[in-house]
Amino acid sequence: MVQWNQNQEKYAYNQRLKYQIALIRAWFAVCDPLKPAHQKALEKACLRIYDFQTNSEKLSHETKELNDLGFNGKDAKFGTAMAQRIKQMRAGQSQYSTLAPKMYAALHRMLKKYARQLAVAFLDKEAKKIAKEKIILPETEEKTGYGYDVVCQTYDVVCQT
Repeated sequence: MVQWNQNQEKYAYNQRLKYQIALIRAWFAVCDPLKPAHQKALEKACLRIYDFQTNSEKLSHETKELNDLGFNGKDAKFGTAMAQRIKQMRAGQSQYSTLAPKMYAALHRMLKKYARQLAVAFLDKEAKKIAKEKIILPETEEKTGYGYDVVCQTYDVVCQT
């Protein structure tokens, strides 16, 4: 019975993942890198993929580990440079307040191929939010109680509240 429930949960997660990937690909199809709202979304997507890079990859601007996370070898140098520039802009440490239109167009072309990683990041964020909302612990029950662990296993996230 437990095995069937786990398989059912994995199937449901995979279906949500496929749907989210399709939504992200559809968004990239209609995305206009010249629109400010789309530029902000491209910046967020670039930073999300950058967050998947390991620290050594961030420092060296290249892919060192084959872990299917972060930028691929071809995009590592450009993607890391753009992410670091975006971070500097947001922190007010850059002389520029925005990237050049050609840079947004290049980000758009590059980020299309990372739809799966972006979908996983979205679903993980959504799962953490759901887990936080659904868990109502009595004052006497600790966070390691049965209910808390079940919800964490259900959504495959590390719940930190």
